[in-house]
Amino acid sequence: MSVSNQRKIVRNKVLVTGASGLLGVAAIEKFLSAGWEVVGVSRRKPELPSGRDVDFLSVDLRDEERARAAFEPLTDITHVAYTALHEKPELVAGWSSKEQIETNNAMLRNVVEPIVRTASNFQHISILQGTKVYGVHLHPIPIPARERDARRDHQNFFFDQEAYVREMGAQHNFSYTALRPQLVTGPTPGALNSRPRRRTRRSTSRTATCSSGAMCGRLWPKRSVSKPDRTRQ
Repeated sequence: MSVSNQRKIVRNKVLVTGASGLLGVAAIEKFLSAGWEVVGVSRRKPELPSGRDVDFLSVDLRDEERARAAFEPLTDITHVAYTALHEKPELVAGWSSKEQIETNNAMLRNVVEPIVRTASNFQHISILQGTKVYGVHLHPIPIPARERDARRDHQNFFFDQEAYVREMGAQHNFSYTALRPQLVTGPTPGALNSRPRRRTRRSTSRTATCSSGAMCGRLWPKRSVSKPDRTRQ
């Protein structure tokens, strides 16, 4: 039987990294509702708003050995929804940090390499980017932002990760999607999500209630915004 015919009859099974975060929780709920088999991966088990249960692996993606041991047995994974993220405290300094860039690149490799090694029917990975690929944390950006507006005038692991999955896809016959939402909101039970506020004399945060790209574009921060060091896995 050809590879294409095998893919037609095999049930989709997705590995969702960053499973306890906002995007991971939403992805798990959608995939479950669509009838997919789902495996969630994070350090803490997600609490789904629907109350449904999900197969779960507690893995710190920064740990290469633990990641390999967890993912190599998953020989039937067909898709990966990659929403994991490691961030340092300062917005501008953190996203320019060599350590942050290297850590995020390593986390992605620690997922992809064990999967392509053993999952013979692996088909697709979706990676999450955002407006920082355009340099929104450093300077104003065109509104609306287009793919061609991506600014390579700064170091950013988004560029590295997209190049990596493109190269690995060519080698291992899978496709990829790079998602660049400007704003994502929603419920995340069991996790603290602070709601950003409009800029005032004492606040430089971007609003979480932007209804248009133009509004959000006018509210980009002009200086570093401190936030806790975190790894969304």
